[in-house]
Amino acid sequence: MSKYSKLAFAAAIAISFASFGSAAQAGSGTLVNVSLIDTDAGMEVRTDRNRAVEGPVSFAGINDSANDTQHEMLILKVKGDDVSYLPYDENTMRIPEDKIASLGEIPEIDAGQGGAITLDLKAGTYLLFCNKPGHYEAGMKTLFYVQ
Repeated sequence: MSKYSKLAFAAAIAISFASFGSAAQAGSGTLVNVSLIDTDAGMEVRTDRNRAVEGPVSFAGINDSANDTQHEMLILKVKGDDVSYLPYDENTMRIPEDKIASLGEIPEIDAGQGGAITLDLKAGTYLLFCNKPGHYEAGMKTLFYVQ
């Protein structure tokens, strides 16, 4: 995706959240920009903030991979910072989605493309992660906190 295409996508997301964005500044919601990254240096889920207040939280994600790798982003409420208790299937190289209570997701997005989801989040710790085979184990996860 060219630099201009990324700017156009960011502008489209901003416009789609325009009314939400003004409310977010008034304390009734939060917009979180998420970059799903896959480069020679590794994989990661990078957010422009890692905290929000209870209430509506919108995640605007873009697949910033340097190659044609497809990503997704699931949101899961977890018990704390240690997520080692989560089930991980070595055979499929994924967290079995039928064994967790995902709150929602940005479904599969191709490199250079994006998606968004808005959830009403309560106080707690959340895990944002890509569940494509091998991506979670490769580091495509981050914690997000709601107060």
